[in-house]
Amino acid sequence: MNIKDLPVLNLNHPEAREYMIKQALQLCEWGFNYIRIDHATGPSYSFLHELRMQVKRKYKNVRLIGEVVGEMDFKPLVCKRYTDNLKDKWSEQEARQYEYVGILDGILDYEYYDIIKDALLHDMPFKNNKGLKRRVEKHFSRYPKDFELWLFLDNHDVDRILYYCKNIDKVKDVLDFTYSWKRPVVIYYGTEQGMSNKTAIHQVAYDDESVRQCMDWNNINKNVCKTIYPCTLVSR
Repeated sequence: MNIKDLPVLNLNHPEAREYMIKQALQLCEWGFNYIRIDHATGPSYSFLHELRMQVKRKYKNVRLIGEVVGEMDFKPLVCKRYTDNLKDKWSEQEARQYEYVGILDGILDYEYYDIIKDALLHDMPFKNNKGLKRRVEKHFSRYPKDFELWLFLDNHDVDRILYYCKNIDKVKDVLDFTYSWKRPVVIYYGTEQGMSNKTAIHQVAYDDESVRQCMDWNNINKNVCKTIYPCTLVSR
């Protein structure tokens, strides 16, 4: 088809909007109870609001979770609220995420990821670290209780957590700390296997492929899996 890049759809166009919402409803019909919206800052708030309204009308228990990160395409829903939050010493990421309260059911919590990464870069301990715990609690307190903050430690767009932790025991400490919050947690494939990247990504074009490698199912190290977190052990 000679398509060099992902196409951008105008989801304010009635036919495009109807088509995409129809696809979401089809997923719900198949039994999906959570839908992750990649690059949720791309579609307009109007589209996301209608998507949520139509999904909830028929599938009230389905939750829409967005990926909200970075400046590209981001425009505040309420400019004054966004500006006031920044003045109140919120981080830019926290303020961005808050703009989707009432529009989506939750987001992938990049602010939590940034807090964890900062702690690792400063070689902080995770066990009995009251200061780190207070920082996370303050972040969580900014959002309504029914707005889901999905926690994660790595994904296909960032360095793997082991790259920062350097050793498996540290990864386990971070996972224990993350699970202790009793919130939804997303584990990127390979984290339970101890997969990592040798150099930081986003230095040159396509170097993020180093965090998108295929799992080597023939060489699963079950001891590593059990060490990192027993419940993530994959069986064949």
